[in-house]
Amino acid sequence: MSLAVFLDDDLTPLREITDNSLDRWSKEEATNFVRLLKKFYTDAECDVFFNNNQELYQEISERFTEVYQNVDLNWFSNSYGNEPTESFEIVIAPGNGGNSYGPPYIDSDGNKKVYAIMGIWATDGLGMPVFTEANYTSILIHEFNHSFVNPLLERNERIFENDGEKIFDAMKYEMSVQAYQN
Repeated sequence: MSLAVFLDDDLTPLREITDNSLDRWSKEEATNFVRLLKKFYTDAECDVFFNNNQELYQEISERFTEVYQNVDLNWFSNSYGNEPTESFEIVIAPGNGGNSYGPPYIDSDGNKKVYAIMGIWATDGLGMPVFTEANYTSILIHEFNHSFVNPLLERNERIFENDGEKIFDAMKYEMSVQAYQN
């Protein structure tokens, strides 16, 4: 998802791709993928598909509003000790199934957007998403937290390594069912 938030609406990178600009992507891999993605978008007439489904996307967004309205974004500044300068962006991703992600994007001027890319794991009898605070609020906060916690952990990996391995070993099954294999 780090690549997804790195692209504009025309699937063009928002800034130059380097080997260090994207989580889990080399420059060569990302550049090749973007080229193939643009070709697929054109060949599959994705613009027609997305335009034909605008009402569906609007309905999905409206259904998520109840969850978002009850999240206190001040919690982040209270928890991390500084006023957030980032903008918080929510993307509802019907094609992700139950998977959610929290990638950040920092533009060339240093402005940061933190994303919560939310999957859908609960639907009604018509297959429409059902978003409840009980099921989605903690995941929304969790995904936004990745943009704050991951850099702290990466800068201090050695400090947390031994205890992190012990905790992971104790929680291995619980973590694996959440798609964290290591």
